Amino acid sequence: MLRKNGYGNRDISVSMMETIFQAYKKGGIDAVFATNDPSGVGAKIAAEQAGRDKEMFIVGVDGAPDAVNALKEKKSFVATSAQYPFEMIKLAMDEGFKVLKGEKIESLIKIPVDLITQDNVETYKGW
Repeated sequence: MLRKNGYGNRDISVSMMETIFQAYKKGGIDAVFATNDPSGVGAKIAAEQAGRDKEMFIVGVDGAPDAVNALKEKKSFVATSAQYPFEMIKLAMDEGFKVLKGEKIESLIKIPVDLITQDNVETYKGW
């Protein structure tokens, strides 16, 4: 398994994937997990430009509008875990106010996400 950092940036991820394609022959990549949707969309663009998008699937994180558009194409970008930034900031503010009042808060606060795929993207409301 090869790990490369796209720095959460679409353009850097395109370039990074181009480099990865030089290291792995056609058919040598099964999947790409991107730490955010811009990186995933960048990987998708690079795969399509190299004619290698049919050999792999790509998954991102965020539920961003660009990922939604990529999912609707029903090509190599197959899923994103949708986070809800407005809900996240509300929760962060609520917890922050508790801290300011001297209340104890949990050391780990899990925030639910939804898996958005090509099959359910049409029902995803987005951010």
